[in-house]
Amino acid sequence: MKHTVCRTVLWILCPLGGLLGGCVGPREPQDPMLSVNTLLDAPADYARVRIGTPEWPMPAYARYLEGVRICLDPGHGGDAHKRAYKRGPTGVREAEMNLRVAFYLRDLLEAAGAEVRLTREADVDSSLAERAEVANRWNADLFISLHHNAIGKPEVNRTSVWYHGDVDFRPSNLDLARYLCQGLLHAFQFPQISGDALNSDTLMYSGGFGILRAADVTAALCESSFFTNPQEEQRLRTPEHNLLEAYGLFDGLARYVYAGLPRVQLVEPADGRVEPGRTKTLVFRLDDGLRSRKAWGSDRQGILSSSIDVRLDGQPLAFDFQNKGYVLTATLPAELDPGGHRVDVQFVNKNKNSVLEPRVWIDLPGTVADASEYRLGYRAKTDPWLQRQVQEIDRVLCAHLGLAAEQRAVGLLDLTRGRLALIRPDEMYYGASVPKIAILLAWFETQPESAENLAPDVQEALGRMIKLSDNPAAARFSRQLGLPAIAEVLESSRYRFYDKKHGGGLWMGKHYAPGDERLRDPLRDLSHAATVRQCLRFYLMMDQGRLVSPAASAKMRDIFASPELDHVASKFLKGLAGRDRTILRKSGTWEDFHHDTALVEGEGRRYILVALTQSPRGEEYLEELAAAVDDLLAPAPAADE
Repeated sequence: MKHTVCRTVLWILCPLGGLLGGCVGPREPQDPMLSVNTLLDAPADYARVRIGTPEWPMPAYARYLEGVRICLDPGHGGDAHKRAYKRGPTGVREAEMNLRVAFYLRDLLEAAGAEVRLTREADVDSSLAERAEVANRWNADLFISLHHNAIGKPEVNRTSVWYHGDVDFRPSNLDLARYLCQGLLHAFQFPQISGDALNSDTLMYSGGFGILRAADVTAALCESSFFTNPQEEQRLRTPEHNLLEAYGLFDGLARYVYAGLPRVQLVEPADGRVEPGRTKTLVFRLDDGLRSRKAWGSDRQGILSSSIDVRLDGQPLAFDFQNKGYVLTATLPAELDPGGHRVDVQFVNKNKNSVLEPRVWIDLPGTVADASEYRLGYRAKTDPWLQRQVQEIDRVLCAHLGLAAEQRAVGLLDLTRGRLALIRPDEMYYGASVPKIAILLAWFETQPESAENLAPDVQEALGRMIKLSDNPAAARFSRQLGLPAIAEVLESSRYRFYDKKHGGGLWMGKHYAPGDERLRDPLRDLSHAATVRQCLRFYLMMDQGRLVSPAASAKMRDIFASPELDHVASKFLKGLAGRDRTILRKSGTWEDFHHDTALVEGEGRRYILVALTQSPRGEEYLEELAAAVDDLLAPAPAADE
């Protein structure tokens, strides 16, 4: 008994003893190929306290980094659970070295006055598109994806830097990659060197690297060294080597920016709207990235005349360039199709740097021949000008309100001209009250005769369900129909408002009333769901008379209108307050989900706007989005005005 008690006491106390350093028995050795924190420890300010010292000087030319927006992408992350994935011979993780180099590079860049954002600041995973979207939405000047390489030959260790596509795809990508490559080569001084360390990503994959393909700004990807080389792997564990790499990248960036970052600005017409019969030319102001420094001789031409090239939708335009004011005037063709068009303006400055963003979008007003023929499938193309404008509105609103990329999805269809803009159109959100439109559709689909003889009390109740989002009315009709019947309509080949092959869509799988009956969507297990594309399609098909029948579509429009009922003045409606607009609308809110969908008409406008958000500030986003979009779609003045 005495021995049993002693063993029991020891069993109870040993865990505590282990915490105090005693009673530690044999432990299973940790698998190095699953370990984390594989770098040697270093204080958080390791780089910051060394910046400006004789070993790590701040070169004079680095001051021109001030105000430049640079997005750093520490590759990988969140992958420690994958045994031996992206690890050196002893288990050192690439994700960790990438991140520490990014931290040190940020410290250096910020010390020089640059604005810096990272795509991740912890050991987390995100998609390539999400990483690139950080730079795109921030409107970064430069995007740099930081990596280290691997190969089955442990003796290999050298540097390579990659750009997307061919050398003509976006010449500024080549400029950035070249300077980064030179900085790394100078910093490392590896005995091994490739015959050409500057490479196109299409050498690896026919479509190039996904991260560079998704970047909409000047971008490059660095494979600074090989962590599969045993000696380099151990160096990459140390903060000294990480800082050496960061400093090489920093110096390359500083030299690149010092050589000037050329830019293009459309000044006439400033908003890109070409007025039929009036606008004959486009006027641009060029910036060589050097003249504004007002150095000696800055009034002399710093743009190579022979390098200037102006193209409209890929076809060359005639132009005139004046050194005074750096004004470029391009002549538009006499015949130009209505819609959005892309203009590219390219040139190089005297240091041979190319334009950071050569693309400009213009828009020629016009009317679609027959809006009833428009279809909004998964291959529907966005209009270049409208897409760019909506993206810019969204970028500004997200920055102002603090919405992340995954917190919103937007769709705009301009019915007067058949123009489309989409942001994350097939991302499925919890739908809140928006799927009540599915109940309305299913009601008429299962009893099409009601389009001609709908009882007044039924029409009034359907109006309350749509316009006032009345839950008891919605539950009344969904219970009469049955959840399986509603799902059958949504998934039917006629409508395909919910399509498992394309990420889901519109779904109504729970009565808007207490109860346990549910029919959750097959992909995300949601009881109510919506996507931007399918909401746009609903309004489009209703407007075209293609929901059930022309008579049923007209009756649904009447129900949406329900003039005897007042909308709740929120979201889109609040943003459009005071404007003479007819608004057919269904909105929804539940917790942080705030959505609005509407067909808007008035003062020369006819458009469908859909926005889904998941944010405490979603209502503000929707309100400001509606006002901005309505302003955007103002009709162009008549030629004789």
